[in-house]
Amino acid sequence: MKNWFRNILIVMCFALLSACGDTQHSSPSGGSLKTVIKPTALTATLNIGGVQMAIALPSGVAPELNADGSVNDAVAVEFISSAPTAYKTQKATYDAVKSVLEFSVIDLAGFSTEDQIVLHLKVAEGTFPKESDFSILSYDFFDKVTGESITGLNPTLITTIQ
Repeated sequence: MKNWFRNILIVMCFALLSACGDTQHSSPSGGSLKTVIKPTALTATLNIGGVQMAIALPSGVAPELNADGSVNDAVAVEFISSAPTAYKTQKATYDAVKSVLEFSVIDLAGFSTEDQIVLHLKVAEGTFPKESDFSILSYDFFDKVTGESITGLNPTLITTIQ
């Protein structure tokens, strides 16, 4: 049986680059999908409870969709956390015309250094995306207590094609 799709696994480990860094929300040059949270950045004053991101996907790459065209959240966005499952939620939307995947993840217990978001995407047969074909269009981190935006965090991405 011929495989019409190859799986692409885009692994994101949340990272906050110490307290130093740009406070603007800008895209890194050349996309990769990995962000690492340093233990020193997770202090009592930095309580990350949620993240929102929009990622540009290259042509031929898309998330798993339901019959109605909506993103299959359970398949496309996997949140791996040390907190109990009842506290986590994730939601994703996909704009096929713009090739943009938007997702949010909320963890009421707060994110820890071990937490990861894994995006499972499909790659059309004959498509050969490169790491630089992916980019972060926008992102925001939210305080788990106040819900306010946390500035000064700059994610980067690393793409793993399997």
